[in-house]
Amino acid sequence: MGDTLKTLAATLAVQMIGSMALLTVPVLAPAAARDAISWNGVYLAEVARRAPQGRAVEATGGAFAFTCFGVLVSPPLFGMAAEYGAGFGMAFAFLALPSVACAGWLWSSHRSARRLELGESPSS
Repeated sequence: MGDTLKTLAATLAVQMIGSMALLTVPVLAPAAARDAISWNGVYLAEVARRAPQGRAVEATGGAFAFTCFGVLVSPPLFGMAAEYGAGFGMAFAFLALPSVACAGWLWSSHRSARRLELGESPSS
């Protein structure tokens, strides 16, 4: 009797969550879309701000071309890694490598900049 009751409670919980999803998706989808669309404006504004005087067009064009190249190349690479590699786990790990490499590079450059601010030698 206890297992039947647990199964019934689990079934009802899943049904309730499913019906809540029908209500929450229309509410949350516009917020998610807003966030998904707005990052590139902030990104390009920062690239233009940091560009040398009179070179904002080249800087933003190059930065966005590089970004779009990743968007274009990543799905086929993911598919090949999943198909011919060791499955989806390795495919996700493969796609994480550029992010990990960039994070390491940013951490290293941050530490070097911090040393320069403190008047230390960058190589130490």
